[in-house]
Amino acid sequence: MKIGIIGYGSFGKQVEHYLTLRNKNLEFIYFDDTHDLGHNKKSFNSYHRFLDQNIISSYYLGLGYKHLDLKNEIMKHFADVNMPNYIHEEYKTNNHYKIGKGCFIFPNVTIDTNVTIGSGVVINISSTICHDSIIGDCSFIAPNATVCGGVVVGKKCFIGAGAVISNGLKVGDNVTIGAGTIVTRNLDDGANAIGNPVRTVSKLTLE
Repeated sequence: MKIGIIGYGSFGKQVEHYLTLRNKNLEFIYFDDTHDLGHNKKSFNSYHRFLDQNIISSYYLGLGYKHLDLKNEIMKHFADVNMPNYIHEEYKTNNHYKIGKGCFIFPNVTIDTNVTIGSGVVINISSTICHDSIIGDCSFIAPNATVCGGVVVGKKCFIGAGAVISNGLKVGDNVTIGAGTIVTRNLDDGANAIGNPVRTVSKLTLE
């Protein structure tokens, strides 16, 4: 079975690792923007050709938090393509939630009741999404983050490791929340939030 991984930086390699743990007989074809692609690696723009020829059975997005806009653009080309979710066996849920396609759910994640998760979402190790919350398309939630009950997170957001978003808040699109931030108020589109108490800054670099 041939599997495509779009993006082969550190997060793409992490995706490959988890897929291999589940099935060691997979053959991977990687799509990246590096000039030295090597064996079984193709340029980003060539994945369209593989889509047309049905060479690959399914695709996974290996694009991390620095490429949320690119991930969103690529997702638009996958409306009729098999892009399964990867949900690790070690997660907790009562199954009363909705999820889109192309998501990656890591170990020890907790998803509570009546949660809605969009497409292309990453929820990393030991994070918690509480009841009645909504996570928008192509958002990336880092390890040990907590989204409390009734929270709405927009599209293409990054929630840093250990951050907490308090109950009932709204986070706009393209918002970046730094590690350890305690969000206690609504955040507008494009906001960069850090600290406890939370404050917004003009620029927040994630390295």
